[in-house]
Amino acid sequence: MKQQGSWTRWEGVRGRSLSWKDIWNMEGHRIKFLLSSVWRHDQVLAQLANGLEKVRKRKRTKAQDKGPRFICFLRTGEKAGKEYRYLGILGIADDWEMRVDLGRQLKFPEKIAVTSLRPDIVLWSQTTRQVALIELTVPWEERIEEAHERKLGNYQSLISESQQGGWRAWNLPVEVGCRGFPGQSLWRALGMLGVRGATRKNLVNNRAKQAETTSRWLWLKRSEWWLNQAGREGGGQSRVVMF
Repeated sequence: MKQQGSWTRWEGVRGRSLSWKDIWNMEGHRIKFLLSSVWRHDQVLAQLANGLEKVRKRKRTKAQDKGPRFICFLRTGEKAGKEYRYLGILGIADDWEMRVDLGRQLKFPEKIAVTSLRPDIVLWSQTTRQVALIELTVPWEERIEEAHERKLGNYQSLISESQQGGWRAWNLPVEVGCRGFPGQSLWRALGMLGVRGATRKNLVNNRAKQAETTSRWLWLKRSEWWLNQAGREGGGQSRVVMF
């Protein structure tokens, strides 16, 4: 009972509402899966990167000056320039570049810092000398806060080195629970980057759905046998590996 009810103590996740229409259209095994699943990091990261890429390439107009302002903390004696009227980190510049740790191993931009660390996503602007690190974790929901604190610590040295080189640096670890419950950290990070309104809501909801869908696929495949290391001893018998 304690383990099955542990979800009631989640404090670092956003609520996920399911309408009667959602439940009516959902297969029975999907509802069951919400209570028992595993995860797949790269699938969620790929969709998150695609969403941020669209935001990065979006043309910004002066109309985006309206509405709530992004709060940027400055160093002692530093004055806020006109650019801080824009919404979010991405709104401060138009030359943002992005690298994602997918397909091939990410290499952190040496112009910012020389390091062997590989955050999942790096966004940087040369003209304003700003860099944002995003590290995605897809943990069991009970460990969302633990994962967040761990990733904050893992990249603190890289943040410090970037700042010493004259860059404004942000460390934005984000979490999406393996059963499809997004961490509050994802919502906050997108807001800091300047993603807002329906775009932010859709990004969060779609990442949650992707985590659940991929975990469900792995769950359904858990009993399948996969051929591996064919031709070994035993008359050509193959070794099998099970999820």
